[in-house]
Amino acid sequence: MMALTTLALAFLSFVAFATGMNRHHEQMRKTRPSPRVRQVSRALAWGLLVLSLIPCVTAYGASIGLTWWTGLLTAAAVSVVLLFTYRPTAIPAVSAVVAVLVPVSALL
Repeated sequence: MMALTTLALAFLSFVAFATGMNRHHEQMRKTRPSPRVRQVSRALAWGLLVLSLIPCVTAYGASIGLTWWTGLLTAAAVSVVLLFTYRPTAIPAVSAVVAVLVPVSALL
């Protein structure tokens, strides 16, 4: 379940990075973000990205954990890119489901 937790946190991180950008925020929400929203989104994204590293490193150690982490980051980034390409308005709903999935996967 370490992979699922890391993947979910990385996905949420990339969505938060996208929310902090004018163009992507407009694609998702049909409005421009305020400067405060952009700033908070970027800070949250960095925090989630660092937090996504923890399950991999604790499960496999530093060397293998970092390898797992970069692979899962790639999978999360591809999923966000595909959602932006085909269904950008669905990203908030998908993110809500993924946010519920994080504590559930951490408990398993």
